[in-house]
Amino acid sequence: MTEKQITTNELANMIKRGFDNTPTKGQFENLDKRLVEVEKDVKYIKENLEDARKLGQRVDYIENVLAIKK
Repeated sequence: MTEKQITTNELANMIKRGFDNTPTKGQFENLDKRLVEVEKDVKYIKENLEDARKLGQRVDYIENVLAIKK
């Protein structure tokens, strides 16, 4: 087998194609903003889930005090 000689231009094009799908700085900044929004949403959901748990505990307590069967 003989080795193929690669020119500088061919090598430069291969390297460029390797970076063609690399995200840009702007795309990373946009992703970061979206992640901040997702984090806010998750925090909101966690807070409301905790409120729902507390409400369930209060209903259980009232049912027990009033001797209501489930």
